[in-house]
Amino acid sequence: FATMMIKDHGEAAVKMKAAVTEAKMSAPPEDLDAKHKAMLDDLAKKEGSAFDKAYVAAQIKGHQETVALFQAYANGGDNARIKQFAKDLLPTLQVHLEHVRKLKV
Repeated sequence: FATMMIKDHGEAAVKMKAAVTEAKMSAPPEDLDAKHKAMLDDLAKKEGSAFDKAYVAAQIKGHQETVALFQAYANGGDNARIKQFAKDLLPTLQVHLEHVRKLKV
């Protein structure tokens, strides 16, 4: 799962940068916000099965939020290029969510 995430997120980042450039918009910040930094810091303190459980829980929650965000923008976004990017990436995000839900920890 982690290998798929690294590959797909790297590809998505390249596509997002292109979409943002074509849409003549500013790219979002690359640094984590406080919420996500705290999640990462919490994960860094865990080991073994405690890490696995926390990681999977965070991935499920994060992908649920991301799928909802991308669905909303794909359906009603105000920038055609970014709307297309959301539509294009949505199937990959849905696969990630399905995959992480099946992980046994």
